[in-house]
Amino acid sequence: GYFKIGVPLSEGNTKNIAAVVDYSYHKLESFFGLKDYNAHQNSVFANIIFQNELNENHKYSLGLSANMDDINEHLKDYFGGNYYDIYPGRVEKSAGGYGEYTYTQGEKITVVAGMRVDYNNYHGWLPAPRINIKYAFDEKLIFRASGGRGFRSTNVVPDNLGILSTGRRIDIQPGLNIEDAWTYGANITGYFPLGFSDASLSFDYFRPDFHQQVIVEQ
Repeated sequence: GYFKIGVPLSEGNTKNIAAVVDYSYHKLESFFGLKDYNAHQNSVFANIIFQNELNENHKYSLGLSANMDDINEHLKDYFGGNYYDIYPGRVEKSAGGYGEYTYTQGEKITVVAGMRVDYNNYHGWLPAPRINIKYAFDEKLIFRASGGRGFRSTNVVPDNLGILSTGRRIDIQPGLNIEDAWTYGANITGYFPLGFSDASLSFDYFRPDFHQQVIVEQ
């Protein structure tokens, strides 16, 4: 289910406010030999955003958002002639605010810098900055670079569903931390004619650096 409404606050819609509410339900039932995994998830996301274009070069947006994941999981694991019941589900809530500034100079330069801070009921405060840069040397050669921080709460069993087809016992450690990574990289793309059509050649470099990561040991 999805709901969105936007309200223009100026002529030309250079200033506006919008609200988005999204709901999803997911259900999974599976068995792997003598192992059963059943789960269902209810997720709700709400977002309010205010956007303002000061002039053709400067614009910004501010917003508040909240998210809730209600995950119920039951894993019946069979190992060594015995059954083990594991319930790794959780009710995770987060809420926070964000801001983003965009500077443009025609098709030549674009800089987007943003910052968001969320409070998570399991992991506390989560600050996440990011920046994106685009520079066109000319219309045929364009450079892009980006960097930022991201967080992700893992769903250990569905993220590694194939391991249930093995004969190993599943042991999920309690209180797993959220995954935390910085990702950065750059791209340069050139456009040139090739025969009767246009072609492009790109060089990319991107790298994630994990500060915390959930690893499956087999």
